[in-house]
Amino acid sequence: SGRLRELRQSRGLRLREFGALAVLCYQQRHCLSGRGAMVQFHAKVKFDYDAPKREKGVISLKVDETVEVLETRTGQEGWWFGIKEDGTKGEFPANYVARIKEYA
Repeated sequence: SGRLRELRQSRGLRLREFGALAVLCYQQRHCLSGRGAMVQFHAKVKFDYDAPKREKGVISLKVDETVEVLETRTGQEGWWFGIKEDGTKGEFPANYVARIKEYA
């Protein structure tokens, strides 16, 4: 759907949904995805990126997909690690996505 929805809020815990992704947040900084991963923020894909087949652990991106960003310090400058809506996880170029501001 492309918009953040607040599903439930109780005692500092918030259940949030963004498209097909849902997260449970405590004090807006500590968020756990439905897959059990600690999420830093969500990002929207701005440009298609086809990962080279020989590159293990690198994921392809399609415009308008949403990615759960788990790590921004991957050891490679300009690359982040995350999980796509379909459950695919890996590194991707950070400049191909935009941080979703309302989730920060």
